[in-house]
Amino acid sequence: MRPGSNRQTPAHFDGCKARYVLGVATDITERKRAEAFLNSILQNLPIAVFIKAAKDLRYLLWNKAGAKLLGDNCAGLLGKNDRDFFPQEQADQFANQDRETLQDGKLMEFEEELLTGVNGKRILHTQRSRSSTKMDKPLYLLGISEEYHLAKAG
Repeated sequence: MRPGSNRQTPAHFDGCKARYVLGVATDITERKRAEAFLNSILQNLPIAVFIKAAKDLRYLLWNKAGAKLLGDNCAGLLGKNDRDFFPQEQADQFANQDRETLQDGKLMEFEEELLTGVNGKRILHTQRSRSSTKMDKPLYLLGISEEYHLAKAG
């Protein structure tokens, strides 16, 4: 059988024992290839990308550029929140910005956001947006941060 998801259900007739199994197989090879391709693009972007759970603002995803910015590996960042990485005042500021983005549902832009981490102080241009369900309940917060370089001020 080809790779994919398999569902099998015993067939019953009038309370008798199952004599055979009905099955459905779905080939998800192309979907898995597409997911791997998109993950490769995400991980190799030169800007930081992160996703947080809306319910508790814990990190669900960091790409390599974001992990480098924080001085950690991607896996070491997952399941944590801003208080695990930043000074209290800064972590509270980020959490407030996240909550505002989740509540308003609009793209929020922060042109000169100060980041104090293990790699020192950085100035970032950050955008935050939310992902919602059909009932408009926010599920995720998406963040994209690019380090601001003085040469850009030009």
